[in-house]
Amino acid sequence: MGWSAPHLGVSITASQPKRKDATQTLSEAFVYGLNIGKSVFRVVAVNPEGAVIQRAKFARKTLQSFCDPAAKALIAMKACPGSQWFARKLIEKGHGARIPRLDS
Repeated sequence: MGWSAPHLGVSITASQPKRKDATQTLSEAFVYGLNIGKSVFRVVAVNPEGAVIQRAKFARKTLQSFCDPAAKALIAMKACPGSQWFARKLIEKGHGARIPRLDS
């Protein structure tokens, strides 16, 4: 089985990740949702009205540098072994950290 040509109207290009200036919305964030992975962390910032104002993806090494200058806010994350450690680091920086219990 060989490689098939792409469908008409579909272009195959290497895309660069879209990066937003993180400092534009950091002061407006009320709550951050944090999804902790092995090497990639996803962050969603929500304003007081509940509207999503920022979505970002970070490597493990760069997540701390994102949270350090951020306005103090509540940061919620799923329960896993890494969340306990990271919650302590966030609390040291003045953030509120919550790890909700997931009932199964």
